[in-house]
Amino acid sequence: MGYQRVDIRLVDGRELKDVVVFNAEEIEVPDEFARAQIKDVRLHAA
Repeated sequence: MGYQRVDIRLVDGRELKDVVVFNAEEIEVPDEFARAQIKDVRLHAA
């Protein structure tokens, strides 16, 4: 159990920075991004 902080790039080119992922399977994003397709996920650089 735990969490990671990641940066996410979406298929449409938008990016989300410093997003929390719980237990390596559940991502917490604002509702407007709930159905967006993810292109790339990278660990957030501190």
